Amino acid sequence: MSSTRALLQALFDADLDASVYPIVAPQNASLPFVTVACIWEAQDFALAGATDAFDARFSLACHARSAADADGLAEAIKRVLEGIRRREITAGAPAAYLGILTCWKEGTDTMDYSDDRTVFRRIMDWRVRWERPE
Repeated sequence: MSSTRALLQALFDADLDASVYPIVAPQNASLPFVTVACIWEAQDFALAGATDAFDARFSLACHARSAADADGLAEAIKRVLEGIRRREITAGAPAAYLGILTCWKEGTDTMDYSDDRTVFRRIMDWRVRWERPE
């Protein structure tokens, strides 16, 4: 398992009015949607050596038909992720334990749009602390 899988599962479990895709959406994806990409990850290290905990930084891009809709989707994601503090994450049936997840927002946050102004996007950076299952 990975911090990416744990974060994706937390978003899949949320009641978002958008699809969620790792890294890139399919070319025919319907708006709105979110793409999630890990842009940095480091393993914790203690005197005894490497630990089973990781800190990672993710870019979440919220795509929609208007700037207001992209912003609204980003705010919905913010409400979901800012509430995750040492939450146990599971997936599948029967449930597989993915680890313990904590999320907090990084400072990077920007908006842009396609050249033809048909797709608007808000991109947020999030930090994740993921503790691997033992």
